[in-house]
This record gives sequence, C-alpha cells and structure tokens, in this order.
Amino acid sequence: MSSRSRPASRPRHRTTFPVERILGAVLVGDTETMRASQYSVGSKKVSRGGWERHTPDMTRIIHTTVGSSMSGMEPSAVLIAASEPWAFTQQDPLSTSEFCREAEKRRVSLREDQLPDLWRVGALAPFVEIRSKPLHPGSSPKVGESVFADSWHLKELQRAVASGRLADPVQLGFRPQLRFHRPAAAHHNRDWWNGLLYSRWQLLGLYDLRHLLSQGKWKRRPNENWWTWRSRTLDAWETAIAERSRQLAALLVALEARYLPILERGWLHRKATNEQWDTFVQHFDPVAVLVRLNRDPTDDHRIAVEILLLCYEDLAARGAVAPLTERNDLFHTELERISYRRRPLDTNLSSLGLSPHPAVVLVVEGETEEVFVPLVRDHIRIPGQAEVIQSVVLRGITQNLTKLAAFASAPLLGEKMPPHSQGDAWVTVKPPTRLMVLVDPDPPYNSPENVEQQRRLILEEIIAVVRAQGVEPNRDDVESLVSVKTWSEPCFEFAHFTDDELAEALLKVHRHCGGLDKARLVAALRAQRSRGSDIKNVWKNWQPPKPSKKAVARELWPVLRSKLDAAASDPTADLPPIAEALISAFREAAQRPHGLFVIRGTEIVR
Repeated sequence: MSSRSRPASRPRHRTTFPVERILGAVLVGDTETMRASQYSVGSKKVSRGGWERHTPDMTRIIHTTVGSSMSGMEPSAVLIAASEPWAFTQQDPLSTSEFCREAEKRRVSLREDQLPDLWRVGALAPFVEIRSKPLHPGSSPKVGESVFADSWHLKELQRAVASGRLADPVQLGFRPQLRFHRPAAAHHNRDWWNGLLYSRWQLLGLYDLRHLLSQGKWKRRPNENWWTWRSRTLDAWETAIAERSRQLAALLVALEARYLPILERGWLHRKATNEQWDTFVQHFDPVAVLVRLNRDPTDDHRIAVEILLLCYEDLAARGAVAPLTERNDLFHTELERISYRRRPLDTNLSSLGLSPHPAVVLVVEGETEEVFVPLVRDHIRIPGQAEVIQSVVLRGITQNLTKLAAFASAPLLGEKMPPHSQGDAWVTVKPPTRLMVLVDPDPPYNSPENVEQQRRLILEEIIAVVRAQGVEPNRDDVESLVSVKTWSEPCFEFAHFTDDELAEALLKVHRHCGGLDKARLVAALRAQRSRGSDIKNVWKNWQPPKPSKKAVARELWPVLRSKLDAAASDPTADLPPIAEALISAFREAAQRPHGLFVIRGTEIVR
C-alpha cells in the first residue's frame, strides 16, 4: 500500500492545512530611507542599526527618540501573547531575514529592504522588539513553563520577557533609522541582528495581499547608489485587514503552544520535561487567555484554522461559549470545513492527517497482558490516543483473530484512480491499519512455521474482504498489514520475570500457596518453565480459592516498572519485551504518512 499526497513543499513547522487561503489579512508596504546611528557599549562592538552577537549574554543597544519607559502604557495584545507561558516554543520567532525566507516558501517574493515601508504605511510591523533597557516590570516564568530554548532568538525573547525589555514595535512607533538587513559595515564572520522578531502567523495575510508588493516602486536616493522601495498608501479596507491580521497573529501565538502539539500527534517541538508539559496543560485556561488578550470568548473562532477550532471546542467544553451548530446557509465559511470535499469523510480526514482510525492495532491475550499493557504504555509515555495505537485483549485468540483482522485492517475501497504504469489502483476510504499480534507460544503458534501459517490465514481473511468489494488485491500491498510474534518463554509471566520474582508475588497474593514455602515455590515455577507450560499450572492442584492472574500482575507491577526505569537510564540493560513491542508499534504508527492511500489490484469481472 502506498501513500499519495499533494506535492506541496512544507516548511519545518507546519499547520494542518493551508490557512493562507482562508484567513486572509494584511500586507502592503514600501520602504523609507533608513539612516543608521553609531553606538558603542563598553568593549562590545556594535554595528550600525543593530548589534553583532559575540556571546549569548550580549544585549542590543539601539538609539531611538522613544522614551525609556512604557510603564504608563497598557500592554498590547502582541506583548501579552509573547509573554504567555510557552510562547514561541512550538514555532520559533523569526528574524527579518528568516521572515523573508518563510515568505519565499509561500511563493511570495519579499525582501528585507521592503519591510521598513510595510511598517511605515501600517501594513506589517515586526511582532515584538527586544530593547536594551527595561521598559516595564519583567515577569518570572509561569507555572509549567518550559525553561529550555534551543533557538537563540527564543532564548533572547525569554530573557527580555523576564527583564521587562520586550516591547511592541507598534506602540514604540516607526523609526526610519532601524535597519532591517545586515549593514555593509557589519563583520561577516559575526552574526548580526536588529532585535526585531516576527511570528510565522504574520505570514497569513501576506498571501492574499501579495499583489500589493508588486505595486510598490523602487526609487534611487539622490546622490547615492542606494535604492529604496516605496509602497502606495493603504485604503480603509486594507488597513482594517492589517489590524485584524496583527490581532489574529497575537491570538495564535498565545494559543499555539497548547493546541499545535495536538495536531502533531502529541509531539512537542521544543525540549521540555513531560512534567512541565503536563503542568502547563493542566493550568491552561483558554477563557483567561482571551480575557488577557481583551478578546470576547464569544468571538467566532471558526476561521478554518485547526488551532482556533480546537480552542473553540475547549471553550465550549468549559461552558464559556455555545457549541457549534449546523447551518442551513447555502454559502458560509462554517461550511468550508474539512468535510466540505467530494470524497468520503474518512478519506478527507486521512489526507489531512486527522484520521480517527488507529495506525496499529496491538492484539494480546490473557489477563496479565490486560493489566500490564496500559500500565507500561503510560509509563514509557506512548500517546494514548486511539488513532495512534489501539490495544485489544482477546481470549480464545484462535477463534476471534481473523474476524478482528477483517474489521480492523481490511482496506475499504473508494474511487478508482486513473490508469497509470503500475496498473489499476483504488483510493482507500481509510488509511491502513497494521495488525500486530503478540501471543504465547502455544498451539497453533508453537513453531515459526505454524506462526507464519496463522499469519497467512489472517491475511486471507483480509483479502476476502477486498474481493467482496470487486477487486483482487495485489498481495504485496497487503503483506505488511499483519505481523505475529510470540514471547520467548512459555507465557508472558515467564518472559518478563524470574522465578524468584514470581514466587514473591504469589506469596503476597495467596495465603497458603498450596503449602509451599518460597524455595519449593521457586522450584515449582522452574519446573513449569522448563516444561514449556503456562504459569497457571503451578497452582493447578491447589485448594480453592486459587490465585488470580490479575492480582499477581498488579503485585508484579513495581518489579516491571523498575526494569523499565533501569532500561531507560542504562542502555546496556535489557528492555522488557512488552515495552519493546509497544515501542515497535508506536514507531509503525508514527511512520504512517498523511495523504491519500491507494491499493493496487485487478477488477473482478462478475
């Protein structure tokens, strides 16, 4: 089975779908003449219009006519957003050159020389500015806030927040002496930066108003070999869009740390401990965030951006807004949701990476596995979402497994693809789900040959489902859907614990243990292990009540947990087989790409 997806290039940080087309907002501008001033700070060398970075501790010194204090000014929405816990930890803030490169990825040609005039005419100002001296009281790290910053710009931003040196450039006002590109006088072996930072969300309005960039004019300065770019003035409509775009960028910056990882299947982009993330999620209050940003919680957040949709659903769950309702309008933005497509809903969700169907179904048998699988999964931090891995415990596995495979893993066929060199192919309604089976080495799984025979039987059941849809599938496309493995010992308990560990657990959960002391109990366990028997044969002849496998498993959990911790801290320590199987299943799930999936085959003529 292969994946087909749109051949669009994606930046390192991505959203669920192209929001540029839907959101629309701001950009137009042109540049003003920029004269640089010269500064010096002790022994640190500072270039014109900015500073050269020598060490991570150096701060920027720049001269402006703006007052040194903003204590009497209300903090703006962008300043509040940039100061929120975990702000910019999922998507780095961008320097002027980086912002232009990101625009280029969206097929918008933007030069650093154009940024000043975009600010001057009110189209696009930098998101925040880092100053050399405090403008307002700083703020200490919030509860659960990540203390790691592997981006230099993010580290400087966090320091500026803590020291009160973060400013809103719009509140400070446009200053023509600020440089937006590396000056010729700057040493090329040193990094140069002007202290201005942009957000990726400011690119949203750029695409819809990209034609305004081509309407500007380049002009040569008198008596100088220096060209500047000038923009036409914005009309009222464009000004309103520019203001709305900046407010929207502030809102997204404040929300992305909470909701972007959900779109990324639980992965965090920045280094942080799980405890820090859990604390942040626990204390995150979307209502309080919107209040701080001076946004009404009843605002319509359905702007086709998944972050805003998730935020709105979170607000509805807390009773702050009414849940979304169906509309009867013929045309409305609410109708342009991801389900507004010609293919079935499952296919569209798959193409967007939002399919609810699990990538892997992990099948185990027995009461012991039923206790241990969720405990181990949570302890080693494998995401618990059903669309990643779904664990199934079956009893009487030989009778139920083929039917489970037909339900969980058999491809459901959608439209037929146009002819191509590899033959006929059909789009699958849902993405592929792999079936991973872990069983005791009992009949019919008591030899490698029998294991493969059982795997083939499961595959035949899957192929029969595809045949019933009128297609004889290419076997290479279904071959990888099923894997069957057995424990290295006769049962789960013997594969994960020593006889001594099992004996201690049995003595704790059963009062008499058939009259056996620990030494004789260890010997009985060793005998059953050597015979290739299940552990339950140890207490087969004991008087009732007999031990419960679940009770023994719960008693053994601290032992298995210590083995997991040892394997995490010592690479030479053995990883328990159940953890190895779960990690393998998670890797399979993580490798399933987004997009449309097809299965090759031959149409059956009836």
